Amino acid sequence: MGKSILHGAFPYISYADFKPPGIWYLLALVFRFFGTSMYAARVILYLTNALSALVLYVIGKEIWNEKIGRVSALIFLIGMLIPAFQGYYVLTEPFMTFFCLLGLLFLFKARKRTLYLIASGIAIGISFLFKQTAILPLIAVIVFCLSNFLIPANRTKKYLTASARNILF
Repeated sequence: MGKSILHGAFPYISYADFKPPGIWYLLALVFRFFGTSMYAARVILYLTNALSALVLYVIGKEIWNEKIGRVSALIFLIGMLIPAFQGYYVLTEPFMTFFCLLGLLFLFKARKRTLYLIASGIAIGISFLFKQTAILPLIAVIVFCLSNFLIPANRTKKYLTASARNILF
């Protein structure tokens, strides 16, 4: 389908598929620059998994410590690079995972600057272009923000305003 897009086809008009169009446009871009081979598609998949591990490392380091970040990234990479897990196809999950992790990283950094909230929303929004189940991390972020109201000290107008802004962005 990535090849079809290179030849002028449009998703859902020229061909039918149940996946969002992100993967097909990404593959068309990869094929344009690196040739129409499965190897080119796999390389971008491995690169995305490596970037996801890096983002996971930074998240782990930000939340807990550097050791947790390294262990998390290593476990993620081991799981992602096992052929039995992914087979020899180009799956959409790694791309969705990368943008969801990036969105979570930006959300954690949003304590410092509001611009990170916008970046978080954009990253999680892009994840929807690859897989419909990206709604689950979005729901998890909203539940996390709302669950903080269970702590009595957080039941202030200031915290409520900040949480509503975070959820909105």
